[in-house]
Amino acid sequence: MLLKMELSIINEWEHEDITYVRENLRSFNSQFLSGIPFRKPEPVNLILREAGDIIGGLIGNIYWQCCHVDYLWVDEAYREKKYGTMLMQKIEETAREKGCLFIHLDTLSFQALGFYKKCGYSVFGELDGYPDGIVRYYLKKAL
Repeated sequence: MLLKMELSIINEWEHEDITYVRENLRSFNSQFLSGIPFRKPEPVNLILREAGDIIGGLIGNIYWQCCHVDYLWVDEAYREKKYGTMLMQKIEETAREKGCLFIHLDTLSFQALGFYKKCGYSVFGELDGYPDGIVRYYLKKAL
């Protein structure tokens, strides 16, 4: 006998709904990840300023002994001046201090694949099929 269910597709969740889903998934995952203590993701946000103006930044998170770079941006006027490299070196240093084993990130084919490769990252996955032939690359670097 099938139970009658209601499925709601909504763009905004109540905070309690989000918490409920996350906590139940964490509970399930903990059965398989007993050797890795769960920690709430720890934000790592690096901001570059010149004369008070933001000229670049890196937004990431540390969790499960790894670090994920969500966003890296340097103002076009400051590119090719090693600021991106400086941000990546700082996140790697911070990740090592926090006991991370690796860093991972993704980039699109029109963004910074060559830059990340120069920083020592290697591609471990590709996702094609985006409009205009764009490819998403997944990269990592062991610490």
